[in-house]
Amino acid sequence: MKARVAVMFMLSDAWLIARKDLKLEIRSRVAINQVIPFALLVLVLFAFALDPDRGLLEKATPGLYWIAVLFSGLLAMQRAFSLEAADGVTDGLRLSGLSPSGIYLGKTLSVAVQLLVLEVL
Repeated sequence: MKARVAVMFMLSDAWLIARKDLKLEIRSRVAINQVIPFALLVLVLFAFALDPDRGLLEKATPGLYWIAVLFSGLLAMQRAFSLEAADGVTDGLRLSGLSPSGIYLGKTLSVAVQLLVLEVL
């Protein structure tokens, strides 16, 4: 029973952090201004690098797409943690009583939603 309650608190903390991070991203529009152009730039650079061999480009396109998503995900994840580290918010989150696993899960969920939007576009 205690384990179930602990999991519920962790999921509640994760949802709180994910909502906060997504609201912050919607307000700042960093995903639109930095992450999406970065992903497009990576895809265009791969296309230029493989353009002489059109057949190779067609075969490699799915893999190159996922490499662009991976690089963009790293950029989004770095931003998710660096904002709070720069302002000292990380210490505040730790002192707030939120579970560390809930904080990490919430940040991961927030970045996953951002990547899902990137993949759809």
